[in-house]
Amino acid sequence: ELSDDELRKMIVSHPSIIGYSFDDNIKPTLDTLQDRLEISDAELKEMVLKMPSIIGYSNIVPKLDWLQTTFDLNQLQLVKLVKKETMLMGVNLDKTLVPGVAFWRECFNDRTDVEAMAEIISKPRE
Repeated sequence: ELSDDELRKMIVSHPSIIGYSFDDNIKPTLDTLQDRLEISDAELKEMVLKMPSIIGYSNIVPKLDWLQTTFDLNQLQLVKLVKKETMLMGVNLDKTLVPGVAFWRECFNDRTDVEAMAEIISKPRE
């Protein structure tokens, strides 16, 4: 459960969430995310506070399935990735993630996808 202060910060940073339907948008998205990742309420809260816009996302399961399959991640690795890079849930799968991985596969053609991903996410952002 969010405190009043946490809720206030979420609304100030992402005012559009006020317009989301709890029953049609927020609850199904959070339930799906929690069920698919097998995470606790506290872990889900951490993700929502990190990226409040996640509560309005749809098509989360295909992204999670694609990430897990493409990078040969076990459940724990998938959870760690999503917690670390929550913004991936907001990225368009077909227009951004799939072409992006294809590009990186060309750049890292001498490495496996798992090695390339490890290399990409281990580099600090500049």
